[in-house]
Amino acid sequence: GNGNGAAPATPAAPATSAPGKDVPENYKPLLGKWTRVREEGLEAFLVANGAPWVARRLLLGETPEHTITVDEATGGLKIVATGLLGNETVCIFDGAERESTTKKGDVLRGTLALSDDGVLTGKQLRVKDNAKIDVERRVLPESGEMVVRIRIVEASGKAIEQKQFFTRA
Repeated sequence: GNGNGAAPATPAAPATSAPGKDVPENYKPLLGKWTRVREEGLEAFLVANGAPWVARRLLLGETPEHTITVDEATGGLKIVATGLLGNETVCIFDGAERESTTKKGDVLRGTLALSDDGVLTGKQLRVKDNAKIDVERRVLPESGEMVVRIRIVEASGKAIEQKQFFTRA
């Protein structure tokens, strides 16, 4: 059989607790629980992506959290985001192209990478319209904030970008 020998998760353990094996150095800057404190360009980004007024008000008013841990099963990074657009993502950095589906139902195809200094980048293609989506997640050394930058370039060449800033919870 294909039995999963992983121990059950212990919810009481803090997000920064180390798993049984050594945590790669380039994971360490991102690990932990983060709370959004501000954003840049989010409303225009939401308008460009067809979000109705009510949804924009809710998204702009919420304070989502991102909890980043080591995924025991894959050795990748697990990102659990709360809020209206919340989801759970496991990031595996082996260079392989993978497909995922957004909460809205859009199929994305692309790759993820993590630099030696802990900058997570994703290069994806939204299948329905061939829009290129670049995501970057990094911790700013000067402030200790984590910034998540999302840039979408439509097939027409029109680009829209937003940034969200998080502090450790």
